[in-house]
Amino acid sequence: MDIQRAKEEIKQTVRAYLACDDTGAPLIPPVRQRPILLMGPPGVGKTQIMEQIAQECGIALVARPEVWHDRAVPPILLSGHHANVEKWRRKQGILRTYRRRPDLYGRLDLSSKQDRRLLKELEEETGEKLT
Repeated sequence: MDIQRAKEEIKQTVRAYLACDDTGAPLIPPVRQRPILLMGPPGVGKTQIMEQIAQECGIALVARPEVWHDRAVPPILLSGHHANVEKWRRKQGILRTYRRRPDLYGRLDLSSKQDRRLLKELEEETGEKLT
């Protein structure tokens, strides 16, 4: 894929995210929108391309490297594997709720087969008893 075609596809995605119906409601709800992530070695122009697209579409650009203030982006989030990313996000949500809001954790419905499996994995990974 050449750079112009890639740029056009990204612009189409951004414009689709910005599109609204007659009432002003987004055609694609924000909860269904996903960030646009360009991966590649430093110095090939990823940020410049996104800056151009953002300017052309009249939006702000948030650019962040893989390591920011000594904190690396978890590799799973860079994998592009949507099912694994969703599983990771669910596990992190459960664990954070357990640690930060035990009052809410006690009310979570974690009875599904998938959640029980995630709880078991979390217990093995952290050594904490979550059930």
